[in-house]
Amino acid sequence: MVLDIQGLRVRYGRREAVCKVSLSVDAGEVVALYGYNGAGKSTLLRAVAGLARRAGGEVLLDGRDTRKAEARRGLRYVPESPVLFSHLSGEAHVRVFADAWRLDPDPAFEAAEALGLGPRMAQRPATWSQGQRQKLMLALACLGDPTCVLLDDPVSALDPRSGREAMALMRGLAREHGTAVLLTGQRPRDSAAAVDRFVCLHEGRAVSEGVAAGRGEEAVARAVEAALEASWE
Repeated sequence: MVLDIQGLRVRYGRREAVCKVSLSVDAGEVVALYGYNGAGKSTLLRAVAGLARRAGGEVLLDGRDTRKAEARRGLRYVPESPVLFSHLSGEAHVRVFADAWRLDPDPAFEAAEALGLGPRMAQRPATWSQGQRQKLMLALACLGDPTCVLLDDPVSALDPRSGREAMALMRGLAREHGTAVLLTGQRPRDSAAAVDRFVCLHEGRAVSEGVAAGRGEEAVARAVEAALEASWE
Protein backbone atom coordinates (compact mmCIF):
# COMPACT_ATOMS: atom_id res chain seq x y z
CA MET A 1 0.00 0.00 0.00
CA VAL A 2 1.11 3.58 -0.65
CA LEU A 3 -0.66 5.37 2.21
CA ASP A 4 -1.09 3.54 5.52
CA ILE A 5 -2.95 5.19 8.41
CA GLN A 6 -3.14 3.27 11.68
CA GLY A 7 -4.93 4.41 14.85
CA LEU A 8 -4.71 8.10 13.95
CA ARG A 9 -5.79 10.48 16.72
CA VAL A 10 -5.97 14.28 16.67
CA ARG A 11 -7.09 16.36 19.64
CA TYR A 12 -8.16 19.99 19.95
CA GLY A 13 -8.02 20.65 23.66
CA ARG A 14 -10.23 18.01 25.29
CA ARG A 15 -12.10 17.23 22.09
CA GLU A 16 -10.93 14.29 20.01
CA ALA A 17 -11.38 15.44 16.41
CA VAL A 18 -10.05 12.19 14.94
CA CYS A 19 -10.35 9.05 17.06
CA LYS A 20 -8.26 5.97 16.24
CA VAL A 21 -8.96 5.96 12.50
CA SER A 22 -7.22 3.32 10.39
CA LEU A 23 -7.33 3.11 6.60
CA SER A 24 -5.09 2.53 3.63
CA VAL A 25 -4.89 3.61 0.00
CA ASP A 26 -3.12 1.49 -2.60
CA ALA A 27 -1.31 2.69 -5.71
CA GLY A 28 -3.82 3.67 -8.39
CA GLU A 29 -6.73 3.67 -5.93
CA VAL A 30 -9.20 6.46 -5.12
CA VAL A 31 -10.66 6.38 -1.60
CA ALA A 32 -13.28 8.82 -0.30
CA LEU A 33 -13.96 9.98 3.25
CA TYR A 34 -17.62 10.94 3.55
CA GLY A 35 -19.25 12.65 6.52
CA TYR A 36 -21.20 15.66 7.72
CA ASN A 37 -19.63 18.97 8.77
CA GLY A 38 -17.46 18.47 11.83
CA ALA A 39 -16.93 14.76 11.21
CA GLY A 40 -13.14 15.16 11.21
CA LYS A 41 -12.51 14.76 7.49
CA SER A 42 -10.44 17.91 6.96
CA THR A 43 -8.54 17.39 10.21
CA LEU A 44 -7.62 13.88 9.15
CA LEU A 45 -6.22 15.12 5.82
CA ARG A 46 -4.27 17.87 7.57
CA ALA A 47 -2.77 15.31 9.94
CA VAL A 48 -1.77 13.08 7.04
CA ALA A 49 -0.16 16.10 5.33
CA GLY A 50 1.77 16.96 8.48
CA LEU A 51 -0.21 20.16 9.08
CA ALA A 52 -2.10 19.04 12.20
CA ARG A 53 -0.36 17.56 15.20
CA ARG A 54 -1.15 13.94 15.95
CA ALA A 55 -2.13 12.82 19.44
CA GLY A 56 -1.43 9.22 18.48
CA GLY A 57 -1.23 6.72 15.68
CA GLU A 58 0.92 6.37 12.62
CA VAL A 59 0.81 7.73 9.05
CA LEU A 60 3.19 6.20 6.53
CA LEU A 61 3.70 7.12 2.88
CA ASP A 62 5.66 4.41 1.11
CA GLY A 63 6.73 3.21 4.54
CA ARG A 64 7.97 6.60 5.78
CA ASP A 65 6.44 8.81 8.47
CA THR A 66 4.76 11.84 6.87
CA ARG A 67 5.92 14.07 9.71
CA LYS A 68 9.31 14.01 8.00
CA ALA A 69 9.75 16.45 5.12
CA GLU A 70 11.46 13.95 2.83
CA ALA A 71 8.50 11.58 3.16
CA ARG A 72 6.14 14.33 1.98
CA ARG A 73 7.99 15.10 -1.26
CA GLY A 74 5.61 12.90 -3.25
CA LEU A 75 2.55 14.16 -1.36
CA ARG A 76 0.17 16.83 -2.70
CA TYR A 77 -2.47 18.42 -0.46
CA VAL A 78 -5.33 20.50 -1.89
CA PRO A 79 -7.34 22.34 0.80
CA GLU A 80 -10.99 23.21 0.30
CA SER A 81 -10.19 26.93 0.14
CA PRO A 82 -7.58 27.70 -2.54
CA VAL A 83 -4.29 29.16 -1.31
CA LEU A 84 -2.76 31.19 -4.14
CA PHE A 85 -0.64 34.31 -4.71
CA SER A 86 -2.65 37.37 -5.71
CA HIS A 87 0.16 38.88 -7.82
CA LEU A 88 0.96 35.81 -9.96
CA SER A 89 -0.75 34.57 -13.09
CA GLY A 90 -1.99 31.01 -13.36
CA GLU A 91 0.97 30.13 -15.56
CA ALA A 92 3.39 31.72 -13.11
CA HIS A 93 1.96 29.63 -10.28
CA VAL A 94 2.78 26.46 -12.19
CA ARG A 95 6.30 27.59 -13.06
CA VAL A 96 7.10 28.86 -9.55
CA PHE A 97 6.06 25.60 -7.88
CA ALA A 98 7.67 23.46 -10.58
CA ASP A 99 10.96 25.36 -10.21
CA ALA A 100 10.83 25.26 -6.40
CA TRP A 101 10.28 21.49 -6.36
CA ARG A 102 12.40 20.83 -9.49
CA LEU A 103 9.47 19.18 -11.24
CA ASP A 104 8.23 19.02 -14.82
CA PRO A 105 5.51 21.71 -15.25
CA ASP A 106 3.86 20.01 -18.23
CA PRO A 107 1.50 17.71 -16.24
CA ALA A 108 0.04 20.75 -14.46
CA PHE A 109 -0.41 22.68 -17.72
CA GLU A 110 -2.09 19.64 -19.28
CA ALA A 111 -4.40 19.33 -16.28
CA ALA A 112 -5.26 23.03 -16.44
CA GLU A 113 -6.15 22.63 -20.11
CA ALA A 114 -8.32 19.60 -19.36
CA LEU A 115 -10.17 21.62 -16.72
CA GLY A 116 -10.86 24.48 -19.11
CA LEU A 117 -8.34 26.95 -17.68
CA GLY A 118 -6.14 27.19 -20.78
CA PRO A 119 -7.34 30.63 -22.00
CA ARG A 120 -7.12 32.08 -18.47
CA MET A 121 -3.67 30.91 -17.44
CA ALA A 122 -2.08 34.24 -18.44
CA GLN A 123 -4.41 36.02 -15.98
CA ARG A 124 -4.12 36.37 -12.21
CA PRO A 125 -6.33 33.93 -10.23
CA ALA A 126 -7.27 36.89 -8.03
CA THR A 127 -9.66 37.85 -10.85
CA TRP A 128 -11.10 34.33 -11.18
CA SER A 129 -14.11 32.68 -9.59
CA GLN A 130 -13.70 30.39 -6.58
CA GLY A 131 -14.27 27.39 -8.80
CA GLN A 132 -11.56 28.44 -11.26
CA ARG A 133 -9.09 28.92 -8.43
CA GLN A 134 -9.96 25.46 -7.15
CA LYS A 135 -9.24 24.05 -10.62
CA LEU A 136 -5.78 25.63 -10.56
CA MET A 137 -5.10 23.99 -7.21
CA LEU A 138 -6.09 20.63 -8.68
CA ALA A 139 -3.82 21.23 -11.66
CA LEU A 140 -0.90 22.07 -9.35
CA ALA A 141 -1.49 18.77 -7.54
CA CYS A 142 -0.56 16.98 -10.77
CA LEU A 143 3.00 18.33 -10.78
CA GLY A 144 5.68 15.67 -10.83
CA ASP A 145 3.64 12.44 -10.93
CA PRO A 146 2.78 12.54 -7.20
CA THR A 147 2.79 9.42 -5.05
CA CYS A 148 -0.31 10.50 -3.15
CA VAL A 149 -2.85 13.31 -3.49
CA LEU A 150 -5.08 14.55 -0.65
CA LEU A 151 -8.18 16.46 -1.79
CA ASP A 152 -10.37 18.26 0.73
CA ASP A 153 -13.89 18.45 -0.76
CA PRO A 154 -12.41 19.14 -4.21
CA VAL A 155 -15.70 19.78 -6.03
CA SER A 156 -17.45 21.95 -3.44
CA ALA A 157 -16.93 25.14 -5.49
CA LEU A 158 -17.50 23.53 -8.90
CA ASP A 159 -20.62 23.22 -11.01
CA PRO A 160 -21.74 19.62 -11.77
CA ARG A 161 -19.99 19.44 -15.15
CA SER A 162 -16.73 20.85 -13.83
CA GLY A 163 -16.97 18.54 -10.85
CA ARG A 164 -17.21 15.51 -13.11
CA GLU A 165 -14.23 16.75 -15.14
CA ALA A 166 -12.19 17.25 -11.98
CA MET A 167 -13.02 13.78 -10.71
CA ALA A 168 -12.19 12.27 -14.10
CA LEU A 169 -8.82 14.04 -13.96
CA MET A 170 -8.02 12.60 -10.53
CA ARG A 171 -9.24 9.18 -11.59
CA GLY A 172 -6.92 9.36 -14.60
CA LEU A 173 -4.01 10.43 -12.39
CA ALA A 174 -4.57 7.35 -10.25
CA ARG A 175 -4.99 4.93 -13.12
CA GLU A 176 -2.25 6.22 -15.43
CA HIS A 177 0.41 7.12 -12.87
CA GLY A 178 -0.38 4.85 -9.93
CA THR A 179 -1.12 7.80 -7.65
CA ALA A 180 -2.98 7.05 -4.42
CA VAL A 181 -5.86 9.53 -4.03
CA LEU A 182 -7.65 10.24 -0.74
CA LEU A 183 -10.50 12.76 -0.93
CA THR A 184 -13.24 14.06 1.33
CA GLY A 185 -16.81 15.10 0.64
CA GLN A 186 -20.27 15.59 2.09
CA ARG A 187 -22.23 14.63 -1.03
CA PRO A 188 -21.28 11.18 -2.41
CA ARG A 189 -23.12 11.84 -5.67
CA ASP A 190 -20.49 14.46 -6.53
CA SER A 191 -17.56 12.04 -6.54
CA ALA A 192 -18.73 8.42 -6.22
CA ALA A 193 -18.27 7.68 -9.94
CA ALA A 194 -14.49 8.16 -9.55
CA VAL A 195 -14.12 6.32 -6.23
CA ASP A 196 -13.01 2.74 -5.58
CA ARG A 197 -13.76 2.57 -1.85
CA PHE A 198 -15.31 4.83 0.77
CA VAL A 199 -15.09 5.32 4.52
CA CYS A 200 -17.80 7.11 6.53
CA LEU A 201 -16.70 9.35 9.41
CA HIS A 202 -18.91 10.47 12.29
CA GLU A 203 -17.60 12.56 15.18
CA GLY A 204 -14.04 11.61 14.36
CA ARG A 205 -14.62 7.87 14.10
CA ALA A 206 -14.78 5.56 11.10
CA VAL A 207 -18.27 4.08 11.36
CA SER A 208 -18.61 2.27 8.04
CA GLU A 209 -16.77 1.46 4.83
CA GLY A 210 -17.62 -0.08 1.51
CA VAL A 211 -16.78 -0.65 -2.12
CA ALA A 212 -17.87 2.06 -4.56
CA ALA A 213 -16.45 0.77 -7.85
CA GLY A 214 -19.17 -0.57 -10.13
CA ARG A 215 -22.06 0.23 -7.77
CA GLY A 216 -23.23 3.51 -9.29
CA GLU A 217 -23.50 6.94 -7.68
CA GLU A 218 -27.02 6.47 -6.31
CA ALA A 219 -26.24 3.14 -4.67
CA VAL A 220 -23.13 4.55 -3.01
CA ALA A 221 -25.00 7.68 -1.90
CA ARG A 222 -27.75 5.59 -0.30
CA ALA A 223 -25.22 3.39 1.48
CA VAL A 224 -23.35 6.40 2.85
CA GLU A 225 -26.53 8.19 3.93
CA ALA A 226 -27.79 5.06 5.71
CA ALA A 227 -24.49 4.61 7.54
CA LEU A 228 -24.30 8.23 8.66
CA GLU A 229 -27.94 8.34 9.76
CA ALA A 230 -27.46 5.12 11.75
CA SER A 231 -24.45 6.64 13.50
CA TRP A 232 -26.72 9.23 15.15
CA GLU A 233 -28.90 6.56 16.76
